[in-house]
Amino acid sequence: MRSHDAVLLAIVAAGCAGRAAPPDVAPRTLELPSTPAGSALAVWVEAYNTGDSVRIAATLARLYTAEALARRSAAERAGGVMGWRREYGGFELARIDSVQNAMVVVTVRESLTRGFGMLFVEVDSARPAKVTGVSLIPFVEPPDWPSVERAGSEGALAERVSGLAEQLAATGAFRGVVLLTRGDRVLLHRGYGIAADSSFELASVSKMFTAVGTLQLVEQGRLSTDATIGEVLPEYPPGPSATQVTIQHLLTMSAGIPDLFRSPRYRGRQDQFRTLRDHWPLFVESPLEFPPGTRWSYSNSNFMILGSVIEQVSGESFADYVRKYVLDRAGMSRTTVGSPAGGGRSTARDLAAFGRAFLGGRLVGPEMVARATAGYIATEYGGRDGFGLETRDWNGVRIVGHGGAYPGVSNQVDFFPAQGYSVVVLSNVSRSGAQALANYARMLIAGLHGAPPR
Repeated sequence: MRSHDAVLLAIVAAGCAGRAAPPDVAPRTLELPSTPAGSALAVWVEAYNTGDSVRIAATLARLYTAEALARRSAAERAGGVMGWRREYGGFELARIDSVQNAMVVVTVRESLTRGFGMLFVEVDSARPAKVTGVSLIPFVEPPDWPSVERAGSEGALAERVSGLAEQLAATGAFRGVVLLTRGDRVLLHRGYGIAADSSFELASVSKMFTAVGTLQLVEQGRLSTDATIGEVLPEYPPGPSATQVTIQHLLTMSAGIPDLFRSPRYRGRQDQFRTLRDHWPLFVESPLEFPPGTRWSYSNSNFMILGSVIEQVSGESFADYVRKYVLDRAGMSRTTVGSPAGGGRSTARDLAAFGRAFLGGRLVGPEMVARATAGYIATEYGGRDGFGLETRDWNGVRIVGHGGAYPGVSNQVDFFPAQGYSVVVLSNVSRSGAQALANYARMLIAGLHGAPPR
């Protein structure tokens, strides 16, 4: 960026007003480009950091195009922005990622969560330029590891995670359980507004069980990750998905099959779905959204098909198979089976036990663990999908796991294969707290065990 072609933007004071500064983090001042998008971002962030809904609405009314405001009024947009304020706090500019006349992308530090998000501002080509859209991807990898907050020990790690959990619980952003272990040692196990041994709805966290069941059959030579749906499921209707989509595409969310939950035929008809195959008509006749293996797109349909694959190859019901060969082998006595795409209930201790069993080679062998935890397809969350696992590489530290959310549920389960940590955060509120806590633990563990500061 040319120094004479920039406007100075300092966001520290307003962004963190009223909140204690995170430990070990010095205030930052960066320059935004004086492009149309950069100038719009500066005005937007200044208004955002006031936390004043009236001022924000007035600013958005000036910034946005007439077409955008016709679709959604300034007051409605201000309500959404205030939702970001409640979930993430103020924004401090941390890095400029991309600069174009019509778009600017920056990484911001979120004052409430102590994490980082990626903020996008797009403008039209008119003069003066008007905003067409603002979007945020929260909880991305820190942009500058040497300057990131660090915990000097396991004790400090647990203390800081618990401190943030208390803060988020006080704001209503979190109500749930945090379990932090290393090997068999418990570093933190505490409930915030709820008992620590409570059972929680899992949502998509249990996709990991479906993935492991599938990989067991692959390891036994009864299934191939290169096999197509049609080759494994003879009754699956003919079409592009039957002949082009493989087991690996399903496991890595790269199949291109539309999500059954977006089908208008799904709502109000759940009681009609008595078998896994009853779900096929919701997506089997829809065209593929992209050539399989070329992109990532989260689709629950993929894992419903994998559940059918497990039943076809094993000759057992999905629930019986997962209970016998995944949950029982992992010692998960308080976990129930949901659908292949998610659901069921579990506790923090049971989920940590699953991580130890899986990574320890007791559910599949070490070679299959390595295949499963490799990242294959770049994703919207900033990592790469493995076989039924989210994978991230932060500061040289590998992180694998899965999240889960629907109304009244927000969970994240992360495992650190090389360092032996398990981080389980389970919440029964639909807020950002669970993701914020898991993200904070990732950042502190990667800082503690990753590449040393330069």
